Amino acid sequence: MKLLRETIRKIILESPESDDFIEWWVNKENRVKYDNWNRMDFTKHEDMLAQHPEESKTNTSPKSFVIPDAQQIKRLVQDKRAIKQYWNENCDRAFWQSGKVKFFHSLNYYESGISSHKLSTGIAKEDDMANLNIKGFFRKYKLENNKDEMSTYGIYDGQPPSDSISREVFTLGVLIEGRVTFAHAEDVMSESRSKATAADYKAHQSSGMPKRMPPGAEYIGGLLFTEADCREKGINECILDNWSIKTIVIEKGTMRKWKESAVREYAAELGINVLYSHEVV
Repeated sequence: MKLLRETIRKIILESPESDDFIEWWVNKENRVKYDNWNRMDFTKHEDMLAQHPEESKTNTSPKSFVIPDAQQIKRLVQDKRAIKQYWNENCDRAFWQSGKVKFFHSLNYYESGISSHKLSTGIAKEDDMANLNIKGFFRKYKLENNKDEMSTYGIYDGQPPSDSISREVFTLGVLIEGRVTFAHAEDVMSESRSKATAADYKAHQSSGMPKRMPPGAEYIGGLLFTEADCREKGINECILDNWSIKTIVIEKGTMRKWKESAVREYAAELGINVLYSHEVV
């Protein structure tokens, strides 16, 4: 029966790893449901969340959200770690490190120009964040061996992440390489480095700041363990650790506020190549 079940799964491109994960999560001892949490709380690191949980009601909806206490926050962190650990223990590591997937971090939402700005930290509200620009990004992160985990768009088989992803994300960005620590078919609202306090940074100073999937029910079915998962579900957010910057990517003819010549000049200073986005996706 086991052999028959595995054969059927392969025929219809179902991943046994994905199925087993859902079964593991649903049957997890003392499993907590996070359906009535404010999703923005999932993007905060532990100390930041303890100090600044989202308001119980939004301006556009009367829905009341959980305002988590210390015990609930601790359990949230434990569940995030458990899901990520499960992924790393059960993913097809050979596939994720094979080069079949490219990992693109978009800089198109960063400020225009190439002058330097610092990364915002200790910010509880999205609207209060001041994004880096390209020079600030390269001054914040090294060309090699960055410890803080980075979210990227996964590009599998030369295809954009999904039909819902605008081409604008490829206006400016970087291709990075590193150890893949998570992959999902959607944007999973993992933690933001800006939403961390000094205490959060101190807690992770040896290993680097983590990024983890929230345990909300809507995300559970989208984990990507294998190449078959990518073909079946598509690919969106991938998280990399110990990553290095390999190439700057720009959209030909649509630099908007950025001047291609300035970007190429800065890339030459850094000693890295520039590709057009159509050469990547």
